[in-house]
Amino acid sequence: MQAALINVFNVIWQARNAARFNNRWIPWKSAIANIISSVYTSARNSFLAASSSMVEFSIFKAFNCKLTP
Repeated sequence: MQAALINVFNVIWQARNAARFNNRWIPWKSAIANIISSVYTSARNSFLAASSSMVEFSIFKAFNCKLTP
């Protein structure tokens, strides 16, 4: 859950800086793909157990992450 929020803020910050300093706009589809791949990568490298919350389960399911029981 934290990884998703951190990656969302990171991608927004990167897109803002790219537009501001490099005069380059990042398309929103690319930004969403970047968020999904970052969350998936951080979930694959995590060894923590998932909580039993249905909200977290639906978020992880949306990002196609495998959960550790």
